[in-house]
Amino acid sequence: MFDNQISPKESEESRSEHYSSDIHTNGKDENIHLQADGQLHRHVQLSWEDVNYYASVDGKRMHILKGVSGHANPGEFLAIMGASGSGKTSLLNILANRARSGNKAEMTGTIFANGKDAKEFNISKYAAYVTQDDVLLPVLTPRDCLMFYAKLRCPGTDKERHAKVEEILNDLNIARIAENLIGNAMIKGISGGEKKRVCIGIELMSDPCIIMLDEPTSGLDSYNAGVVVDLLLKQAAKGRTIISTIHQPSSNVFKKFDKLFLLAEGNVVYHGPCDKSRKYFAELGYKCPKQVNPADYYMRMLHITNRHEITEEEQGKLDC
Repeated sequence: MFDNQISPKESEESRSEHYSSDIHTNGKDENIHLQADGQLHRHVQLSWEDVNYYASVDGKRMHILKGVSGHANPGEFLAIMGASGSGKTSLLNILANRARSGNKAEMTGTIFANGKDAKEFNISKYAAYVTQDDVLLPVLTPRDCLMFYAKLRCPGTDKERHAKVEEILNDLNIARIAENLIGNAMIKGISGGEKKRVCIGIELMSDPCIIMLDEPTSGLDSYNAGVVVDLLLKQAAKGRTIISTIHQPSSNVFKKFDKLFLLAEGNVVYHGPCDKSRKYFAELGYKCPKQVNPADYYMRMLHITNRHEITEEEQGKLDC
């Protein structure tokens, strides 16, 4: 339905604002390369070209992702957005090599790490994946959780592991609740935002080059969502590549993202700097009012727009 654009209104001038999803022509960092031993360089640019994904849903073969291409740079936060069913989690799982495969699912296309086919590497060695659900033992403390994973993942002495745990507790601003129980519905414990930070801390134990997250702000209030995003931006500032699906971010959270990858019905609608998305859509005839959250506006726009001219009634829904 969508074809890498949302409307036939697009002009040559406005098309030039669309950030190309071809890594070979747009912003490729020539300083990112493979090390001499064939391992990935510390900074990893992850890219994907012509990715299609098919899955069986209730016995029916569905085309979930339709030839999508894009890339995520080290030192940046790429937010993947789209309505439910747009394919954003499927794309994230494919990039993390976690997508279903076999008779009921099929993926075509190519994933690149620093310009090299990712099949040549075990991407799990370089990437961390934070699931949407917080799977933590309620009777442990944040320090217990991190120490357990430090013993599993971190080489070195116990002293070095303890130092790593304390470093992550401080980086994620959870040192003050490090001795509180995680808790659950039956056991009083830490907040949802703090649990999410513990989950991120667990993945940081492996010192990943790439951090992928599935809707890390879901279920959090606006303040705690902003705290989580700020902490991820700190990790990006260290040279890590941050890729995250995001559901209904507030306007304050939305403007923090470096890049936006917007999906609709399995197609790329926009891929580029988050702060240029308003201008891009305005030049297509979809001007987001100043008082409206761009993320909310884009979701309404994509629900209403179906490759046809928008009626006055529909425009009113967009402007409200």
